[in-house]
Amino acid sequence: MNKIKNIIKNTLLALKNKNINATPNNYYKEFSIQAELVNEDFKECQIFKEAIYKLTQEEQDEVQKNNIETYDELVLLLLERISIKDINNFVDIIDHILAPSVNYDIEHTIKRLSVELSKDPKKLFQSEIIRKIKKITENRISADRAVVRDKALDIAKLTSLMGKYFDKSLIKSNNTMDEISNIKSELESLNLSDSSYRELGVLKSKLINTVFELENSVEKSQIELIQGKSDFEDLHKKINKLQKELENVKEERNLDYLTGVMNRRAFDIEVKKIEHKFKFFKSNYAIVFYDIDHFKSINDTYGHDCGDSILKIFAEVLKYLTRQEDVVARYGGEEFVALINYNQEKEIIKYLKRMKKLIKTSNFVYEDYKLKVQFSAGLVFRNKYSTYQEAIKRADGLLYQAKHEGRDKIILDDGMEL
Repeated sequence: MNKIKNIIKNTLLALKNKNINATPNNYYKEFSIQAELVNEDFKECQIFKEAIYKLTQEEQDEVQKNNIETYDELVLLLLERISIKDINNFVDIIDHILAPSVNYDIEHTIKRLSVELSKDPKKLFQSEIIRKIKKITENRISADRAVVRDKALDIAKLTSLMGKYFDKSLIKSNNTMDEISNIKSELESLNLSDSSYRELGVLKSKLINTVFELENSVEKSQIELIQGKSDFEDLHKKINKLQKELENVKEERNLDYLTGVMNRRAFDIEVKKIEHKFKFFKSNYAIVFYDIDHFKSINDTYGHDCGDSILKIFAEVLKYLTRQEDVVARYGGEEFVALINYNQEKEIIKYLKRMKKLIKTSNFVYEDYKLKVQFSAGLVFRNKYSTYQEAIKRADGLLYQAKHEGRDKIILDDGMEL
């Protein structure tokens, strides 16, 4: 007991001589010094030292660099750590961040990594996991490049086939109608790679339409056909040029000035194209109407600039999850519409679930505010309706139903809710 009294006395005296106020932090530091001078190691001091040893090497370096000697100073250091909640939020969306943009063959690998991290989010900082993420990224880039090469080769197949028949069939043949039918048959059976089927389907459709026009004009002169060949060669050159600019096919006049997605006018044009593909090639597509919930309240509470920021971020998420061959447009106000191509309906369900999860787990940041945003949506499958007008009216009606049944839900045309 006397030892402690002496240490306390020496501590207060030392602080006075050093002209240092006896605050809790200053007292604790000086008390530790005085205790060491008499070789006294109190339990509280020992606990502090053990806590230092349990820190990461980087944090121990910070302790030494900043001369941290009290619990209050240690707490400030530990507050700089990334929280488990933040790590969990990042892990929740890592499969969306790594999601393939063109080739989906590695999707199962990404899913396995996501499941592994969801079980133990702290693994995110392990060297092995970092190497896995790097490898997945490299494989994704390599696979996407291979798909682009496939698309270029498929374009060459289409244009070379047409050039061949212009040269050898249309000009030289005595039986033009038979040769045109042969072209049509070869085009319809032309084997395109899986990578290009959707994108080049539109081009293939245009070429077949060209054949139909030729069928209706078989009595035109050979000179006109030769001119047609010349026009096609020009088209071939333009296709080669446009193929190098696949990412810039949309002109600014077709984009919504605020969000960067298609505007209503451009959407109406794209609808005609996708309807033509639907009717001619029996392809499938779905119509999805989105509406941001409580958008008026956001404008009223945080201002219209904040509302504009929410619209931009929401549109970016839509573009991120939607492939180039699909269509995304701002339909009006806070309402968006998407036309999504698919082979199986479960693809659309998966797409909508990804959209809902990403929006739900993300913060929409505006200045110092972090806002949570929800949306309602209505989905229809085009092949269940006799006309596009009927389908889009039904999709809009399902969106209206979702808004009036509590919001934050997606209603499908078979009554299913997500």
